[in-house]
Amino acid sequence: MIAASSMITLLAALNTASPVAPASEREQLRLPNTAQWSRVDGSHVAIWTGRQEAWLLTFSKHCTLPQTGQVLVLHTSHGHLQRGLPVLPDNAKACKLERIAPAVLSDTPAPTGKVQRIDHGTDLASHPSR
Repeated sequence: MIAASSMITLLAALNTASPVAPASEREQLRLPNTAQWSRVDGSHVAIWTGRQEAWLLTFSKHCTLPQTGQVLVLHTSHGHLQRGLPVLPDNAKACKLERIAPAVLSDTPAPTGKVQRIDHGTDLASHPSR
């Protein structure tokens, strides 16, 4: 049984605990089949994975991103994008996903295109074309 003083300490800790922290950068991101995207600039795209959830993807400098409104095709592993790996088909091996960070929706253009994922079901690093 918990002593009264321990219970009071526990309740005080729960009441002063900070709210859930906002999303932070990730190593990988689960990409649903219904995601949409919008180009931000030459090396960034915003991916909407839910109605109120968007992620900013940063690609290395030498990537060729599709134009706004086109379908964005991304390679996934078991439905996940992985930071540090090439995820864009038809691009040189030097083109990699460098960063996955939460997008601030008020500063992010509305989605204009659909995302198509090509799932390899294995670690992308071991994919023969990479």
